[in-house]
Amino acid sequence: MTGAAADRRRSGRPPRLPAHLVPIHVSPERPPRPLTREEAAAALGLHPRTVDRWARRGRLRLIDLGGTVRVPADEATRLRNTGPWTRFE
Repeated sequence: MTGAAADRRRSGRPPRLPAHLVPIHVSPERPPRPLTREEAAAALGLHPRTVDRWARRGRLRLIDLGGTVRVPADEATRLRNTGPWTRFE
């Protein structure tokens, strides 16, 4: 063996894979299901129209699925953990 292949074997490191073959990490846990507008409003103690208004103003992220709107579960958790007086700033 000569060249780069021999150097790699001597170094003890596995050979580097090309970029398109780099292994990916897949988590066995599923992320929480996105909430409907009504579910998010109930979880936050708000009216569904308030959820729409906050989304329009940029206070709340939404997932638009081509006319169907969902609120990421982590977004609802973030707002639930926000103090009541900082919600309205």
